[in-house]
Amino acid sequence: VTSIGSWAFERCYSLVYVVNKSSLEFNVGDYDTSNNPILEIVSDESGVVFVDIDGNRYKDYNGERYFIKNLDGSSEIEIDSSCTQIYQYAFYDRADITSVSIPESVTSIGEDAFSDCSSLTSITIPDSVTSIEWSAFYNCTSLTSVTIGEGVTSIGSWAFDGCTSLTSVTIESNYAYANAGTRFDQCGYLLQNATEVRVLISCIEEGSTNSYLEDTANFTKTTSADGLYYIYTK
Repeated sequence: VTSIGSWAFERCYSLVYVVNKSSLEFNVGDYDTSNNPILEIVSDESGVVFVDIDGNRYKDYNGERYFIKNLDGSSEIEIDSSCTQIYQYAFYDRADITSVSIPESVTSIGEDAFSDCSSLTSITIPDSVTSIEWSAFYNCTSLTSVTIGEGVTSIGSWAFDGCTSLTSVTIESNYAYANAGTRFDQCGYLLQNATEVRVLISCIEEGSTNSYLEDTANFTKTTSADGLYYIYTK
């Protein structure tokens, strides 16, 4: 091989590594598209090691452990506590999955990680997660409730777009509170179909506000019985 054309790996959603035995030098990102960033390029396949735990496959790379895919076809997924990243497209188009447990060790949820998981009904993003990449939960049409943990500081475009049943949202992140539902929505349409939004009062930083939620024409605001949450309903 002496050349590789543009988009050569387009739509190879499960492509984790490339074995390059040619004289052509290229790096991760050189021939990727936004649809499939390759995790690793190696010269010898024998050096590629996957870790299989409880029916799930992981890949260790640069000090991180990535969840790659489920192997046993389980509808209820429990991600191991050693995992730090959920790889892009890890659960893509898995219409059979009904629940996923994400441990506190995970810091990032990759692009399209859960997109088109049409039977997934609820998800809790733990406080350890800082970024939810674009289209992460795109078109999860049965998703009715989401909790956004306090550590989230970035939510990609369309992350929750197409989640037509997502009516209940709990926000424990100041970033999500300040940006969700605003004119220039930076939370992937998190509140697009919401009829009840619970916001942890202690997560609201001084000076932060959300005009979409505070506009009483859209929502009625109350405080939870324990005094911990503002509850917006419409």
